[in-house]
Amino acid sequence: MWNVVILALVMSMAGAYVALAERQAADGQQHLAEASAEGMANYRSAVVAYFQANDLRATSVSIDTLKASGVLRAWPLLEAPPATPWGNYRDAGGTIYIYARQSPRRELTREIVRLARNSVLAGSYRRGAANLQSPVYGDTGIPLAALASLALPDGVPVWLAVAP
Repeated sequence: MWNVVILALVMSMAGAYVALAERQAADGQQHLAEASAEGMANYRSAVVAYFQANDLRATSVSIDTLKASGVLRAWPLLEAPPATPWGNYRDAGGTIYIYARQSPRRELTREIVRLARNSVLAGSYRRGAANLQSPVYGDTGIPLAALASLALPDGVPVWLAVAP
């Protein structure tokens, strides 16, 4: 009889431990997604500041130029990889496209949209769609023709900006 009680107690403790470990793992993944989205926001701010100071059109700016110009603040996620995970392009009309160069390891689009306060300017690039796709608004009607030639992976996050 005591064996059954002890076995039930040990099994319930093991179950509680597994549930707690799963919750902590999910929280850890959420924190990593938030940090990556904040890294993209930091990079976007630097690119916008650079293009506000330098009225260049139909071009992109390198990470080294951003650092040398002093617009890019120190950020561990940008310093860790050999190359930044983010890319940028400013078209002839002045629209700035900030995008992930490759598919992120975790889903970032929702975090980026949250950071953008559900802005219509944040979403993802879809290969079959000509417009920015938002998890909040669906097809935003904002064309992404400038990114079509970059051969971006399907579903990468994109965050737009306009520098006057």
